[in-house]
Amino acid sequence: MLVKKKSETKRRRWLIVGLVLLVVIAGAGFYAFKYTGLFRVKNIDINIAGGYSGIQLTVADILGNRPYPNIFTPFPAIDLAQFPYIASYTVSENYLQRTVGVEAVARQRAFIWCMTASQDCYWVDDTGFAFDTAPQSSGGDLGIVVRDSSSRDIGIGDYVLPSDQFKNFVADINVLNQLNIPITEIEISNINYEEMTVVTAGGPQIYFGFTFDPVVSGDDLVLKQLLQSADWSKYCYVDLRTMYKAYTSLTCM
Repeated sequence: MLVKKKSETKRRRWLIVGLVLLVVIAGAGFYAFKYTGLFRVKNIDINIAGGYSGIQLTVADILGNRPYPNIFTPFPAIDLAQFPYIASYTVSENYLQRTVGVEAVARQRAFIWCMTASQDCYWVDDTGFAFDTAPQSSGGDLGIVVRDSSSRDIGIGDYVLPSDQFKNFVADINVLNQLNIPITEIEISNINYEEMTVVTAGGPQIYFGFTFDPVVSGDDLVLKQLLQSADWSKYCYVDLRTMYKAYTSLTCM
């Protein structure tokens, strides 16, 4: 019995010693974590891929007044609503070197969207998202220009069309590009009509609807046939706003 009690006492002593060491180590680790520069981040590198020149994104922009004390704390989430020109980002940490890399993907300039009422123009990406102000353009020099006369407010951070309509809008543009039909500008008079007028150089005006894909309806084949005809430059307009139907006119009403 005496030997057993001594053995239990010895185990208890070692257990106490182990617990004390564990507390000391944990306390030292917490102190180093919170109050020393042992885990402090040495560098945050920001790289912006794609987009256009002139985009700047600093560490101060990303962090603001939010604390980021060391490499083992979660990196603060970036609110993309504050940076509409950024489409997405990823963060990678190197714990040994105590560095952080932020890889941001910038939005691409696809169209210039001008609201005629306010005379404000915006750069729009290939999803229809307005992400930056754009200069007034006569068309052709900076890209495709859309003149939107509809009575609505569009600004940075807005989508210029619902996603399904914008998808068809882009499909219409792609058909014209594939056929090498030069676009002077695009006009939208009333967004509720869900249609647009494409002004071409040396050819007719072309009316498209946003409600269907031009390839599904065969509009691409119709345009190809009309383009190859001798009357192409004589047409006043080509109306493709009705699915599976096309109307042309040699005279302007």
